Amino acid sequence: MPVTPRLASATALALVICAPAARADLSADEVWADWKGYLAGMGYEVSGSEAQSGAVLTVSDAALTMRFPEEEGQFGMDFGTLTFTEGGDGTVTVTWPEKMPMTISATAETGESWEAAIDLTQAGMQITASGAPDDIVYDYGADSIAMMLTDLTIDGEQVAESDASGQMGIEGLEGRTAVKVGEMRDIDQSGTAERLTYTLKMTDPDGSTADISGSAETIDFSGTLSVPLEPIDSSDPSAMFAAGATFDSTMRFGSNATTVNGTGQDGVVRMNTTSEGGDLKVTMSEAGLSYDIAQNGLSVALEADAAPLPIAFDVGQIALNLMMPLTESDAAQDFALGARLAGLTVSDAIWSIFDPQGQLPRDPATAAFDLTGKARIDADFLDPSFAPDGSAAMEAPGQVESLSINELRLDAVGAELTGTGDFAFDNSQPATGPVPDGSVQLTLSGGNALLDKLVAIGILPQEQAMGARMMLGLFGVPSDQPDTLTSKIDFLPDGQILANGQRIR
Repeated sequence: MPVTPRLASATALALVICAPAARADLSADEVWADWKGYLAGMGYEVSGSEAQSGAVLTVSDAALTMRFPEEEGQFGMDFGTLTFTEGGDGTVTVTWPEKMPMTISATAETGESWEAAIDLTQAGMQITASGAPDDIVYDYGADSIAMMLTDLTIDGEQVAESDASGQMGIEGLEGRTAVKVGEMRDIDQSGTAERLTYTLKMTDPDGSTADISGSAETIDFSGTLSVPLEPIDSSDPSAMFAAGATFDSTMRFGSNATTVNGTGQDGVVRMNTTSEGGDLKVTMSEAGLSYDIAQNGLSVALEADAAPLPIAFDVGQIALNLMMPLTESDAAQDFALGARLAGLTVSDAIWSIFDPQGQLPRDPATAAFDLTGKARIDADFLDPSFAPDGSAAMEAPGQVESLSINELRLDAVGAELTGTGDFAFDNSQPATGPVPDGSVQLTLSGGNALLDKLVAIGILPQEQAMGARMMLGLFGVPSDQPDTLTSKIDFLPDGQILANGQRIR
């Protein structure tokens, strides 16, 4: 089970807060009990010495730990002293220390081990809780929150700070988290941050280096989380989702930039990227995993000693979407996969390598596909025992029963190929593999004109262009539009393949 989700759940608690009014007064002890209930339910061990003095509850030596059986490691966080102060108006104010150390350690199956120490710091954090014990809202804000790597040990040897350092910071954070406790613990969160910054510097034993830094502006995030009230077995996430746990998160970010400088055996590499912004959406439940990410207005500039010239390109949008089932089921489950690279343009320096006279159209290029279908899954991807040694990865974890090509598009250098299709698969003969039954419809426009230009600039020999035209004539049918071919490829249950009604296999 990866460390990241567990670390995220701990730091997410570091941002919980509440607001509304006019309900029963909320006590300091009830807020602390809500925190302990959430953390214990997520599989953490919570400790601390509690002392009540009037309207103030002080928790000294507050800490949490989680052990990772399958990774033979653990995560720990030292909160120091937390105070919960009743405001007399039904609200409770929570005060955090300015620095909270964290440690993460793990040991691989090969015996290699590592341990990292990280400081979580904050400035100007304000947390106010209000509501009722089973319906608490947390309103929070902070001038800044940061995480910094302070120590890294690999196989018992401490790595010098000059060889490994990194930090991430958030500025201008504001948000709200509502926690309702019923049959499940339901958490609804939203917030904004003015700016995100990060840096990472690494030096490998072979002398190669990497120096990465970046920033993003105007971040908005929202999400919901439902978890069982009973403590979660961190070694069995499948049981958690089977018990009804769900996760849904959306993040939008504004303009951002990243700079990468590296050295290696092939010399120096320098890369700069900028983007106008984008969004990320992740949902997870027993039904499966859904992941959508998009970035707009991306510009990349790359220089490398090993490259003959600088590389620069712009992309209007780059996007990826994935939906997949995670648990075993006798019934077919939905899946989806798609990607889009729209509005790609490259620098004139790159064009000049193979088209110095500018004969090829240099309009922005687009490549995209969108697939959906149904598959029967024979494995539980969330089960820690799934492919523990990688052996199960050699076998297909299920069978595809249907597939739809909703979009297929390649538009570049004056030619465009588009297509759609639908298939069903017969999996009754394992020895022969799945047998498709369906068809795909393709349209190619500008193909002959592109072949002429490739021949003219010397990229494609005339005899090869002639062979390509013969293939297009075999598989394509002329359309009523100029320089346009259409084709229907049928896959029959008996294994035959037809192109426009003519058998080709």
